[in-house]
Amino acid sequence: MAQAISYLESQGLASQASQPLVLCSIGDGAMTEGEVSEALQMAILHRLPIVYLVQDNDWGISATGREMRAMDAYEFAAGFPGLHRVRVDGADVVSSYNGLAEAFEHVRARRGPALVHAKCPLLGHHTSGVRREWYRGDNLTEHQQQDPLPRLHRRLLHAGASEEELASLAAQARATVLADWAEAQAAPDPDPATFADHEFAPPAVLAEAGERAPAGADKVLMVDAALHAVDDILREFPEALFYGQDVGASWAACSAKRPCWPRNTAPSASSIRPSRRPTSWAARRAWRPWAPGPLWKFSLPTTSGRP
Repeated sequence: MAQAISYLESQGLASQASQPLVLCSIGDGAMTEGEVSEALQMAILHRLPIVYLVQDNDWGISATGREMRAMDAYEFAAGFPGLHRVRVDGADVVSSYNGLAEAFEHVRARRGPALVHAKCPLLGHHTSGVRREWYRGDNLTEHQQQDPLPRLHRRLLHAGASEEELASLAAQARATVLADWAEAQAAPDPDPATFADHEFAPPAVLAEAGERAPAGADKVLMVDAALHAVDDILREFPEALFYGQDVGASWAACSAKRPCWPRNTAPSASSIRPSRRPTSWAARRAWRPWAPGPLWKFSLPTTSGRP
């Protein structure tokens, strides 16, 4: 989503006045996963409009923080230059509000992503698949002392609210939750036939078209056919976002602006000269591929001598 917002803004397709951003809420245990590091790298590299809110309750299912990590999320984020860091008391409404406001302001100014580390208590079960009584012990009592609702109650009293006003608000909230619960209980079960609805856009290609083996034509390697297909897509839809592993800007620009080889002269199976291919690993690493960019490291040259 953050990539989509950034791309729309770069193409002039989004309103600059709204300054949208993405809020990604994750737990402290997730910070030890490799894909989180990958996400942070890309967010910083492309200055994506995203705030990572890490709710740190010091538990990952039944494992404590000291059993699964060497540092907390705030300390971990220090290793990512360009990632704005904020530490807040996640059980205090004012600290949380001010910290998120700071992060939102940073991201909306398009100065890069931000990470908010919020220290929170774990008051209930981690999931419906575990029971807190089995492994929490005295830790549960310690966390209950940091319950944010009683703390908010005391803060509001200190700010001038009366017990009657707070009791009325609590009653309204409870009535809303009970009504929503009753509505959910009375709702029919989802139809299994709608499982995949709205998951994927309808496919544009429903049947194979064209000729697989046109008369008088040479066979083409799969990589060459794929490159021609990408070239055609980017020619027809220049606004397309070409994204993939190890796809460099030089290669994408080549495909978007001009063909990487003359039309109808792409390398084919019959035009490859194996004797010209470097044999040593060092030579292969230094050898320039015929399609620029890091994706095609060991492609072969064409008969035209095109590097």
